[in-house]
Amino acid sequence: MLNPQQNKKLLQKLSHCLEVFEPYLFEPQGKLDYRMFETREHLRAVPPDECFHAPVPHWGGPWQTCWFKGRYQPSEQLAGRALYLMPRVGGYEAMLWVDGMPKGTFATKIVVTRHGNHYCDMLCAQADPARSMDVALEFYAGHPVPGRAPFEPDGPLGREDAEAFSFQAQDILICTKNQLVADFLFDLRVLLQLAEMLDENSFRRAGVLNTLAQVHRTLYLSPQAVDRETWLESLRAPRWPAATATAHPARLCWGIPTWTPPGFGQLLRPCEKMRAPSQTSSV
Repeated sequence: MLNPQQNKKLLQKLSHCLEVFEPYLFEPQGKLDYRMFETREHLRAVPPDECFHAPVPHWGGPWQTCWFKGRYQPSEQLAGRALYLMPRVGGYEAMLWVDGMPKGTFATKIVVTRHGNHYCDMLCAQADPARSMDVALEFYAGHPVPGRAPFEPDGPLGREDAEAFSFQAQDILICTKNQLVADFLFDLRVLLQLAEMLDENSFRRAGVLNTLAQVHRTLYLSPQAVDRETWLESLRAPRWPAATATAHPARLCWGIPTWTPPGFGQLLRPCEKMRAPSQTSSV
């Protein structure tokens, strides 16, 4: 058992892992070849193919919408796997269309670490190499919001508008999710929140802190300090042996001991429901 000051440093280190490990959640498997179309019209469907032109590096402007459209066919190596779309084209918010139907949304208006809060959407639950998908993204650049001194040169209606709402289109990545990293981040976030919210003198919190201390002893805090397999293995290390694990999934993953006081499972059960796959993923 660590003293309060040591526990504070422990929680700070593991909280930092949520940000450091997040870029390893989605693994790029390829890129979407796309064409572009800019407009200020509010369209209710994907524009026809003749509207689109070859991609250019920059797009945007106040009230401007840019459509990105391409066709993707999964490879045999990705058969049966869930695929995700990660656009890196800037913008304020976007709608994802797959085969002419709305599929999900993206948002960059609330920045979380290195990206927006909705930055990677599910493209399909099970990739079929025999089936191609028409993919379109409707990205909105944003618009000025008049406030104090709106007509000043550096105000929202001044000459800075062109730069404020202009973006560089880098690429659109096709990704798979590393479920080991996803499960680790989810469980770590849950236990860190429990450590923050439970009474500091409770046995439940002590059990959480003991488990986190065990995780800290086996975990590589920097994925770049070791090779990929060694780091991934350190994510598996905290898992409780199957022969002694209780039925609860969170205990199976994190080694919450069987002597944890009654009621701990009730605390984690609502969180377990959030593990169900969703259309939009932003762990």
